Amino acid sequence: MSDSSAKTIRNGVIATVVGGVVLLIIPDSLHYLKQAAKWLWSIFIWCREVITSSYSLPGWVLAILFTLAFIGSINIYIALIQKKRSP
Repeated sequence: MSDSSAKTIRNGVIATVVGGVVLLIIPDSLHYLKQAAKWLWSIFIWCREVITSSYSLPGWVLAILFTLAFIGSINIYIALIQKKRSP
């Protein structure tokens, strides 16, 4: 048996074992992937319901107000930091 044919057989055996291990892992991975997808979908549905529910103020308006308040707070903080640095 030549050296190249031994390498070919070795590579074939390694590929077969790796393929078997991958096929063994895939069913379990698909189960966990399905569970994760269901969990993410339920979070998405919950967020959609919270945003579109009617409160005294709709959720999307609260999200916009929170974003603007956060941006304003950052601007005030930056202005205070620059005021301290200038002589």
